[in-house]
Amino acid sequence: MHTFGCPADVDALEAIARRAGIPLVFDAATCWGINYRDRPLLSYGDASTLSLHAMKLTHSVEGGAVMSTVHPIAERVRRLRNFGISADGAHPAGTNARMSELHAAVGAVVLSEADAEIARRIRLRDLYRDALRHLDWLHLVPFRAGAWPNVATMAVRLADDAPVGASTLCAELLRYGVHARAYFTGQYRPRELTTVGSTPMADDLGKRIVCLPFWGGLTDLDVARVADAVDRIGQHGPAREPVRASRVAR
Repeated sequence: MHTFGCPADVDALEAIARRAGIPLVFDAATCWGINYRDRPLLSYGDASTLSLHAMKLTHSVEGGAVMSTVHPIAERVRRLRNFGISADGAHPAGTNARMSELHAAVGAVVLSEADAEIARRIRLRDLYRDALRHLDWLHLVPFRAGAWPNVATMAVRLADDAPVGASTLCAELLRYGVHARAYFTGQYRPRELTTVGSTPMADDLGKRIVCLPFWGGLTDLDVARVADAVDRIGQHGPAREPVRASRVAR
């Protein structure tokens, strides 16, 4: 999984997949427009899945896509999405996963604006970096060397000695009208999912990573307001009374 659009260790994962003789499929839901080692991040592995949900940089309101350079995989996906029907006849496995004309039309319009949206997000990331630079308890989640641009999310990581945790920071930001999100906290772990051993690092990071509002429509003032709210929460802790503020959403 390329979490927050940051490339996973593709070399290590490809080596594991080759040794095991299994396909390597990446969850690349947020990776449109991101390159790694001078090629699209979506081109790694045997296939990558892309989200086209409305909250993503490139979307069609809802839906998804599978990217693959492996011909048999691509053909199988095409058949599965079309009731199992292909040029050589019908197959038992299949469903109706074709995109509607309406969703395709929206996707085409959004795609035409993708480069401009990426440029806006690059600028916004620089604004956030400068506005949050003075905080020693909060840092931008690092991006893997060789990957560019980091335009999927505005993820920040809280230090071990941060005055608040991820869930509390999100709740307090909401008092200021700022909608942030703490991903991968305990609520995202299915209770019925069994793992081999414990996952202390993942559990710890889930309590310390927050995604701040990040989309091309944000203004310089919006970024300044978000940074100011984060700073105030760090200095004063949870507010005792509601804070009057206009809304800054994702």
